[in-house]
Amino acid sequence: MDALDRIKADALAAREFTQTAGECVLTLRAPTRREVRECAHQRRLLGNDADALVLPLLKHYLLERAIVGWQGVRVRDLVPGSADAAPVPWSADAASLYLDANPEHADEMGTELLARVRVRGDQIEDDAKN
Repeated sequence: MDALDRIKADALAAREFTQTAGECVLTLRAPTRREVRECAHQRRLLGNDADALVLPLLKHYLLERAIVGWQGVRVRDLVPGSADAAPVPWSADAASLYLDANPEHADEMGTELLARVRVRGDQIEDDAKN
């Protein structure tokens, strides 16, 4: 791994955080401001008149990309009503199932995700001023 690869890995790791729900520990990576705007544009959420729907949809779409790993997730966490305790390895498709099966936790994670985007943006702006 060369110096630039290490810098990139460090930058990605700096945006990661964990969220716990019961026995599940999810690792999320906060998107950059550009990634947030790109997601909103791709999903045609910019300039949308249905403002009450835009933020929840944006959170959901960002979370689908933001979950980059987990521990302790079981089939029962992905399939409401299931008693299956078999572990589920992380995948993008499984992350989407988790979000759909756990809307309250998804909403909490989405709020935290957007808060971290704001904090990171403020830090970048403060650094640019100094």
